[in-house]
Amino acid sequence: MIIFLIVLFTLLTYIGLVVLKSLLLRILIGGTSILMLVLSVGLLTLHLDKNWGTKIVTSRQRSTDIYTAGDLSSPFGMIIKAEIGQNTGNYVFIYRTSKTEKKASPQFKPATDSISQIVTAIKKKSNLSSR
Repeated sequence: MIIFLIVLFTLLTYIGLVVLKSLLLRILIGGTSILMLVLSVGLLTLHLDKNWGTKIVTSRQRSTDIYTAGDLSSPFGMIIKAEIGQNTGNYVFIYRTSKTEKKASPQFKPATDSISQIVTAIKKKSNLSSR
């Protein structure tokens, strides 16, 4: 939007100072358009340099430690990704949520008590950082 205004004021400045023959119109239109051009370039400079006109948005993400789904004595950790259904793009992750857990458990597993819960569950998406 500001770029459009800069182009508009540039054209008005050219028309006001070069094209118009009347001295009074040159002063009024040319002077006003130069002033508006300087102000719009100044606003664009403030916006680009100081982020003027924008607000700071802070978002927080809660992270969860993930412990291996495999053998605890293994030198490496693993997470198991299992698809719910066939070719649905919906997954359950299997891992331990603490070092003391004996067995890895499924995470993000939807409730399957009724068909309406299943339908609602597959409409939701999750990733490991949203837990």
